[in-house]
Amino acid sequence: IITFYRNVLALKIPTLSILLGASIKVNDYGLYGCTLLCCKGLRSALEFSVRYHNLATKTVNMSLNVDKTSGYSHFRFEDLLFATDLIEFNIEFQCVIVLSLVRECLDNSNFAFDELRLTFAQPNNFQVYEDHFQCPIIYGSSYNEFVLTNNKLLLSTPRSNPFAMPLLLDQCDLVLNSIAAKNEFLI
Repeated sequence: IITFYRNVLALKIPTLSILLGASIKVNDYGLYGCTLLCCKGLRSALEFSVRYHNLATKTVNMSLNVDKTSGYSHFRFEDLLFATDLIEFNIEFQCVIVLSLVRECLDNSNFAFDELRLTFAQPNNFQVYEDHFQCPIIYGSSYNEFVLTNNKLLLSTPRSNPFAMPLLLDQCDLVLNSIAAKNEFLI
């Protein structure tokens, strides 16, 4: 993955993370994607994506922190590649993918998080990122995270399927256990 990312970045295509990440759809993820679509709402989908992220190519750790006191939640990303030359691309790419998948799950191409916070410096072409994410972006932050009001966690997913969900989760667990037993890395 590191070699692939470096080769892609060597092409010097501006905002490549947006071009690649926005093209990724739920169907590209097989069982993981199908289960994501069947989640009951946005909170369920985000929690599923955190718990079962090993079913996808895991280049970041994700976490969902719900703060009832402030009324805001934080969907965080931590780089797992540990290649300093790729951190910005890796985080940007994951943020674009998450936004693309969330929009598809919600069946709302205009959905936007309330804010995106990134640990790195503002790029020269920052406006392209703000236009894509449709929310303010704070650079030089302590965390890489989407911020959203807790009310947005209650948004429903129109393709939710409570009957299929237990079966799909069982299959996800089987695959995860198989990966763990064989000490495999799933791509």
